[in-house]
Amino acid sequence: MKITKRVNFRVEVHPPIFLSEKVERIKQRTEDLLRDIKRHIDFDDVNIKWDTEITCSYCHLSWEEDENGCPVCCNKAIDEWKKSKEGK
Repeated sequence: MKITKRVNFRVEVHPPIFLSEKVERIKQRTEDLLRDIKRHIDFDDVNIKWDTEITCSYCHLSWEEDENGCPVCCNKAIDEWKKSKEGK
């Protein structure tokens, strides 16, 4: 029998992000927003959560590696990885 549960309930607030903003400015605005929320509610467990994306600096695709740790996204990343292994 399959049991379906709803878990990990949470409230997320997404502040507007402007393309020209630097990461540090976005981080500061989210910290300011968190401080304001904590000032107005009675919950101790209110935190900033974020996702992390890892991409290739050459082709901007998601970073993936083979079983040896070599990137698989583009030739430039593979060439850089090979060069780094030659020096060891």
